[in-house]
Amino acid sequence: MRFEKIIVIGSGNIALRIAKDLSSDVLGGLNFSCLSFCEKGLNLLESFCAKCGIPYQNFTQKDALDRFFENISVQTLVISANNYYLFPSHIVEKQNLKIINFHNALLPNHRGYFAAMWSIFEQDKLSGITWHCVDKKIDSGDVIYQKEIPIEDTMTFIKLVQLQIQLAFLGYLEIKPSVLEWNFTARKISNALGKLHLKGEFPNNGYYDLAWGAEQKSAFLRSMDCGNSSVLPKARLVLDGLEYEILAYGKACECASGEIYKQIPFDLCLKRI
Repeated sequence: MRFEKIIVIGSGNIALRIAKDLSSDVLGGLNFSCLSFCEKGLNLLESFCAKCGIPYQNFTQKDALDRFFENISVQTLVISANNYYLFPSHIVEKQNLKIINFHNALLPNHRGYFAAMWSIFEQDKLSGITWHCVDKKIDSGDVIYQKEIPIEDTMTFIKLVQLQIQLAFLGYLEIKPSVLEWNFTARKISNALGKLHLKGEFPNNGYYDLAWGAEQKSAFLRSMDCGNSSVLPKARLVLDGLEYEILAYGKACECASGEIYKQIPFDLCLKRI
């Protein structure tokens, strides 16, 4: 199969790196464009596309994006990378569309949102990445490529996500030739699909529990630790009837401004809400 058009839909570093790679093929006649869904703030993909003259659209309404895909009539490959638009069944079923997606977990485990967070919180020994075909269910399509990442007991959300993005791009480069020809061997995901994590769900509703043991406390704090990014909300703690945000923990408390709460095994830097 030869695709007449290729679309990258997503955001962040992984979508940007794929767009940069594909932009080198434009001179060869590749019909290539980029999309985002409800992208806010600094948009690296939009900036790159503007600089290179690559068509780009940021859709803020799902219905409008649905119509965009409905109106595509040529053979098109859609590469979904760090994308929160859920392809409806009638789009997935279009014969002229082939859709692949990057997911930051070893499917069928941790389907849905913030897979890295859940993998750390649940103290998995392994995480990883998956490139898979998109079908009618969420993160359940045939697997094209997977790679494992050991989860060390110091691994934070932001560190795991960074490793996953690196692996995802290397995986993309590996599968790119066969995907562009739509000539690859994929395997079915087990019927025993892992739990689907929904948007807005966080471990223990985002609250630190003083009754947890040391390992679970560590897992929770690391699972919600996204560094300077705001992709996750600050973890919270209720103490003596008052509610606090956890600004930092452990050694990081030395560099944070806030009320220090001495606690085993981690000191917590707290801000009253």
